[in-house]
Amino acid sequence: APPAAAPAPAAAMDTSDDAPPAPGVPRVVRDARVGDRSRLPPEVETPKPDPLIAALPEMVKTSLERVDVDVRKDLLLNVLLSGGGSCFQGASERLYADVSLSLCSPFKVKVVAPSAFERKFAVWIGGSILTSLGSFQQMWLSRRQYEDDGPARLVEGRWD
Repeated sequence: APPAAAPAPAAAMDTSDDAPPAPGVPRVVRDARVGDRSRLPPEVETPKPDPLIAALPEMVKTSLERVDVDVRKDLLLNVLLSGGGSCFQGASERLYADVSLSLCSPFKVKVVAPSAFERKFAVWIGGSILTSLGSFQQMWLSRRQYEDDGPARLVEGRWD
């Protein structure tokens, strides 16, 4: 007589109860194949978009809407990616595509993306150039001025 086959489990995963768990409470599941109890993470909710945090193409579009119409063409031809976050593969191509699709204008978009090394340190290089300009040195705030007025002096009345 042939050997008897092992009975197939009715369900590979068997929950301890059929009621859905409360939000934020991990669901305990018993794996019938292993006989081990494991915890599954709670179901992740899709985060609601924060109106203060916008995607990069939206920031480009908003910035363009705030400037004079005559300047927009020049700005769109000089979109510069900088910073470590721009070093992801395909970031410049995606920004180009997203900005081109989001704008209903006849202007051409040109995204300038230097090498990853230059993008990573562009902010530091730009800051160095800015601080060496004579016009910027007039805006410097001394330590004594900062101690007298506090951080509000950095924001209020510095750029008038």
